[in-house]
Amino acid sequence: MLESVLVANRGEIARRIIRTARGLGVRTVAVYSQADAGAPHVAEADEAVLIGPPPVRESYLRADAILEAARRTGAAPETRKRLDALGAEVKIGTPEELGRMLAAERAKWTEVVKRADLKLQ
Repeated sequence: MLESVLVANRGEIARRIIRTARGLGVRTVAVYSQADAGAPHVAEADEAVLIGPPPVRESYLRADAILEAARRTGAAPETRKRLDALGAEVKIGTPEELGRMLAAERAKWTEVVKRADLKLQ
């Protein structure tokens, strides 16, 4: 069973994932930039990790910072597939919309995860 999840997002999507995970008894870890320190998703998560300064290219888009937060907290980076497997109903867009958004990042993230020697279930 998934014990904790790192939510590598912000805003309403992060809040929905956090609420769903909490309802399933899963501990949540939010990541945030300095600009988002007071954001609702940071307060609502069980734990929060600062990953960098305000520009997204120096925080939310830094795979190394997100993976380090996952390592430090013992949380698994969230994925739609993991939440679906738990029976969660998180509405973040259709699979097609999400696929289009993530297509450009997929290859880069796969390589980063391999280099970091992380084992994702």
